[in-house]
Amino acid sequence: MKVLCFGLCLCFFFWAHTTAWAQEKNPVLAEIKRPKIVITKQDLEKYIDFYGPEAREYLQSPEKKAEFLQDVVKMLAIAAYAHEQGFDQLPEMQEKIHFLARKFVAKEYLKHRLDQIMQKESLTEAELKLYYKTHQEEFRTPPKVRLSLIIFEGPEPKLKALQAKAKEMKASLDKGVFSCPFDPSLKAKIVGDTGLLAIQKFEGSLGSLPLRLPLGKWSDPILSQKSLFLVKVLERKEAKPLPFEEVKEKIRKKLLSEIRQAQLRKLIKEILKAEEAQIYYQNLLVSS
Repeated sequence: MKVLCFGLCLCFFFWAHTTAWAQEKNPVLAEIKRPKIVITKQDLEKYIDFYGPEAREYLQSPEKKAEFLQDVVKMLAIAAYAHEQGFDQLPEMQEKIHFLARKFVAKEYLKHRLDQIMQKESLTEAELKLYYKTHQEEFRTPPKVRLSLIIFEGPEPKLKALQAKAKEMKASLDKGVFSCPFDPSLKAKIVGDTGLLAIQKFEGSLGSLPLRLPLGKWSDPILSQKSLFLVKVLERKEAKPLPFEEVKEKIRKKLLSEIRQAQLRKLIKEILKAEEAQIYYQNLLVSS
């Protein structure tokens, strides 16, 4: 009898120890008691995976995971409450659920099939190099410029009046002096040196003009987006091709993405044909 009791105690000890170890490895993170819903750490990781690799990357920190867990608990609790109220059994809700469920299944099925297809796709080094050679314009460092700027902001009529004084302003600037008629309705800003920046930095105001202006000379006033610019190009660096090794993975991703899109179109076309789907666009024009 003592042996039996000792054996039962030993079994209970191992069961309790194993249960505690399992709970330590997979602790409960949240609980809804009515109805009984338990969310463990493994459940949360599974829910994150439902949203794909981008969500996984975004929800790495404990703070972000805590926010996500809170959203999950809210969603499950509200859905459970709605179910208790019979909301999901309403005919219009059943119709929506059925439609959205099919949409979800279609999306997941296409992703599953494409993942299978893309496992067989690969690109050789020669194919990557061919794309690199035939698309050089895609793989260049942007041209860069270093500018001095004088910017006036204010009412357009006032800016146009100031633009008419181009010769006077340029003459004073060429002498190393900046002077212009004081007008309280205009705000002036002087940037002595912008530093060497990609031309895209100035696209919104000056476009590609700094690439065409002569070096070391002040430009005529340029009216752009309710601002008047005087520009002097201090330095300019032309665009240069990026080395193949530096852009190889970018090319691979781009080409595989294009292949995936082509395979997606092909797959959808095959499915529509198999299901004998037809769309009668002309009936959209029929008045009700």
